[in-house]
Amino acid sequence: MKAIHIALLWLLSFAAYAVVVILMYALVPAGDLFALYEKIAGPVPGAEWDNMYNNLIILGRAAITFLLVWLVAFVAMRRSRR
Repeated sequence: MKAIHIALLWLLSFAAYAVVVILMYALVPAGDLFALYEKIAGPVPGAEWDNMYNNLIILGRAAITFLLVWLVAFVAMRRSRR
């Protein structure tokens, strides 16, 4: 594999990660999640909630990006076998 292919793969995976980050911050309802968590666990300080919410976003976007990259690689490998 040439260096340009490796760089392009990295660039595409980074672009997918950036898109997932933007979509998660735009679509994950922080207020609704906070209300649900407060209903289940009781009152939560704001700083603690911010840490939990950011961890949720970080782990969620990493998992989604991993699955997206894996799916694209899986489909590409299947096509190359045919």
